[in-house]
Amino acid sequence: MNPKNTYASNYARLAANKIHSNGTEHPKLSAQMCWDAVKYCAVKANIISEEESRVLSAKTCLVNRSDKIISTPQQMSALPAGYAIGFFEKDTIIHAMISTGRGLAAGNKNSCVGVGKDIGWELLDLEKGLNWRADGKINIPRGIGKNNTMVYAEAEIHARLLSDLKR
Repeated sequence: MNPKNTYASNYARLAANKIHSNGTEHPKLSAQMCWDAVKYCAVKANIISEEESRVLSAKTCLVNRSDKIISTPQQMSALPAGYAIGFFEKDTIIHAMISTGRGLAAGNKNSCVGVGKDIGWELLDLEKGLNWRADGKINIPRGIGKNNTMVYAEAEIHARLLSDLKR
């Protein structure tokens, strides 16, 4: 594997634990949209330049529905560090994170997929934390519906090595 993917993953993990650069990277990642924060990890790992980052749309360059599908908790656990993880509702990407290995991933604004907080770069256990379905998709919360019950939508998860992002 490209060592830059490992660097990006380690950067993301250390920033989530507020260890990287005495914690100064955590607020930088927390202030960005989820996919822009993942793209920023690619910049920090020298996978792309800052100039490339300005012209690339993070919503389209990181991962798409033709990439590797992650349809079980076991597949999430086996996903190596350094992958961009995309959550898709129908054909639209709704969230992105970066894998750090062993079912863990770092991201911001993670509550939209049913795990983590509304705001703040954090490291989460996706293998155990997501609401996995038998058909290979996950349930994501969409709010309280009639009868005060939670309404869910379905999403698919896809992954691509961060160093393979589309330029």
